[in-house]
Amino acid sequence: MAPPLVGIHHLKFPVADIDSAFAWYVKVFGAKHLEHLDHFSNGKRYAVELDLSFAIVELRLSPEQAQKEKKFDPVTFAVQGKADLQQWEKWLDEQGVKHSPVLQGVVGWVLVFEDLDGRFLRLYTFDTHEKTDKPDQDAYWLG
Repeated sequence: MAPPLVGIHHLKFPVADIDSAFAWYVKVFGAKHLEHLDHFSNGKRYAVELDLSFAIVELRLSPEQAQKEKKFDPVTFAVQGKADLQQWEKWLDEQGVKHSPVLQGVVGWVLVFEDLDGRFLRLYTFDTHEKTDKPDQDAYWLG
């Protein structure tokens, strides 16, 4: 039997521009900067630590890797219900963030948006609907 795990310590996203990505994640997620955890090499910051209230996200300077992850969706964040996705849809519009409409998934609803590096971030509902074999299709957002 494998030893137990207790959760996720932090998520790590490669970014092409650390300062722009930092500002974007603070604006879009309302993230709190954990400045005391930032990483430096030769006096230059190469990683920023952000508290999203439910998880810590590290933005790490790695332009080549960020480019490779364009249109990839490494994580799906949770919201309670469809009304929450609709609030996010409005919020993302106000922030000028490109996003999908609220889409019906297999058992819940999903909203997908892009960060500055073109990485897809998904929001999915904990609330469910009856399982469907015909979820919404969107070639761009759900590929």
